[in-house]
Amino acid sequence: MARQERRVGWWVRAGHIAAYVTFGLLSIAAAALLIATIIDLDQPRVWGTFTMQSCEQTARHGCRPLGVWRSDDGAIVKHDIYLDGGVGPDGTSRASYQPEGIINDDSNNVVHVPAFSAAGPLVAGGLLFGTVGYILYKAWTWGDIPIRRRVPGRSPNGRRAARRS
Repeated sequence: MARQERRVGWWVRAGHIAAYVTFGLLSIAAAALLIATIIDLDQPRVWGTFTMQSCEQTARHGCRPLGVWRSDDGAIVKHDIYLDGGVGPDGTSRASYQPEGIINDDSNNVVHVPAFSAAGPLVAGGLLFGTVGYILYKAWTWGDIPIRRRVPGRSPNGRRAARRS
């Protein structure tokens, strides 16, 4: 019986270690993404108008707008580019385009509605905060991070604190 408990305990511990490694790697990736998006905030952003020409069907969201984006000054025109948001009733939307940077829109073939134009650091920061927070919570529930709660009126060693008058 003790042998079986040791074997089960070993597999549970191996699962915990695998979770730590997995979430550690996810945290590193989220931190790298956060750094890249913060660096990209300094890159120029060009504003223009997106006009939807077709809608590419997706499994979860119905359709993804595909069309033409034209900068306000007319200097840049992008054909067959995606919009990461929705268009208005007239089929157009105000959108930004970031041609340079680590995570640029040219390589991703996408333009952004105003709400998503600078959302990269928020999303990456949320992902980093979530992964680190979750693994710390799991480490606490698995007993790897002991947290002693202090009860009011008691000393740190668990005895009732003496009152001083």
